[in-house]
Amino acid sequence: MDHGMDDKCSLCKSNVESIDHLFLHCTWTKLLWSICTGWWDVSFCANQTIKQWVDGWSGLCPESKNKRAWGSLLFAVFWTTWEARNKMVFEGLEVNMDQAIDLVKFRVVWWFKHFGKGSKDTVTALLLNIKELCVENKIVKSIKMQNWVPTMANCLKFNVHGSARGKPGVAGIGGILRDRLVRWSVLLGLEGPGRFWRSLCPLVLPSLAFWLRPH
Repeated sequence: MDHGMDDKCSLCKSNVESIDHLFLHCTWTKLLWSICTGWWDVSFCANQTIKQWVDGWSGLCPESKNKRAWGSLLFAVFWTTWEARNKMVFEGLEVNMDQAIDLVKFRVVWWFKHFGKGSKDTVTALLLNIKELCVENKIVKSIKMQNWVPTMANCLKFNVHGSARGKPGVAGIGGILRDRLVRWSVLLGLEGPGRFWRSLCPLVLPSLAFWLRPH
């Protein structure tokens, strides 16, 4: 793999890059394999060549696990690893492990569902329940989608959604303010302490004055 720079692996930057190293023995790739094969309760052990790994892949899947999805995992990890390597070499962009895991998960689910005569569950349901997908004949818990319901006449409705990383940790909140007929809507978000409410008040107060005035 001569990419015109040096012989160091683009992902771990410590060993000479080769086919076997990049796809099996690189510390970055081994972590990716370990996490993804763990969905099937399979421990990763990279003491083989890439040919041995591919030839023995199907036999590594436990009998109680989903073999069709397991077949997709092999190529999903290969593709994601190669893509991460090329982004680093040609664009100078580093793909972190969380991004790589999400890419593998999406590719396994997408290929299994659309090309492998897979589950009738939605892609969203399968992505949120990846370990259940790995079990043969497992019915994945369906995800109930929420529909927006109009508010009462002469009222405003404020829908919000928030998320946080850690307890405590970085958090954010966003929302949309709408009337019954959705004649207008305003997106609101949190960018700093107090920013959310400072941006909300100038919008809410005039609207309340309009809707509460005598009709």
